[in-house]
Amino acid sequence: MKILVSFLDFDSNDDKHAITQAVALFDIGEFAKYFAYGWSYLDKLMVKPKIYTLMQKSNNPEIKKEAITCLQKLIV
Repeated sequence: MKILVSFLDFDSNDDKHAITQAVALFDIGEFAKYFAYGWSYLDKLMVKPKIYTLMQKSNNPEIKKEAITCLQKLIV
């Protein structure tokens, strides 16, 4: 999970990085959804502020969609 969270720190407009971030967001959301206490582990990794930053600063609609979906999975 630490590696997936580190992928959220990319600050590039490159398409490869956008795809990587979108997949990482999806996988993080699935981890929070299916594993018991996955959300609490992700809270310890401080993943929510990174997701909020991606939602606000990204110009890619796919990243924004995956970020919103990931946050929904973390909250529920």
